Amino acid sequence: MKVRASIRDFDFRQGEVERRKQLTRDLWAGKPLDHVPVYVTVQDPKPRYSIREQFLDADKQWDEALLAAGLTWKHVPGGDMVPAIRPDVGCSALATAFGAELYWGEDPMQTCGVKAPILRSVEEACEIEVPPPDAGQLAEGTKRVRRFAEAGEGLISVSLLDMAGGLNVAMDLLGGEKLYAAMVDAPEALECLLGKIQRLFLSAIDHQIQAAGGEKHITTTDFPE
Repeated sequence: MKVRASIRDFDFRQGEVERRKQLTRDLWAGKPLDHVPVYVTVQDPKPRYSIREQFLDADKQWDEALLAAGLTWKHVPGGDMVPAIRPDVGCSALATAFGAELYWGEDPMQTCGVKAPILRSVEEACEIEVPPPDAGQLAEGTKRVRRFAEAGEGLISVSLLDMAGGLNVAMDLLGGEKLYAAMVDAPEALECLLGKIQRLFLSAIDHQIQAAGGEKHITTTDFPE
């Protein structure tokens, strides 16, 4: 990936970044604070690239995310938002690791989903192997975690990939009807599937933390919701 925009295009200051990080750390540690962190962000009202373009091109995703971080830094001086960027390849990365294919709709501002469930029944879950943490879209996502963390030079944190939750992934692999039916008719087989999803989830998190250069480079304050 050739990074076109640089953090040097903005006046990020190490001391102020660290103050904001420490405020959030103190909040979660239960320490007394003069105020609870308030995260206010500024977005470009006319983004240059669609969601689909950003998912398919790491350069475009970096440029768009860095601009948002820079605008927030500039227009909310003295705020609490920790400058951060979220590498993103969609929330079905774990499903693709198990072999699911992605589907794009007509709207380029919508994220991708799974084309079709790959398990004919929940009982098949006991036969499938747990994929490695760089299978499917996890490979590209982890690559972005590493590249964005390096480009951030310790000033811009990265989040880990949006990998949805266990039941979300199970629905991608089974489909909604079979998932709900399995809760009643085959709970043991469903538990087997969820266990394998969890094992992949945990190994993927560890793999991404290593790619980012350690936990000190990671935050979750960037998530828009």
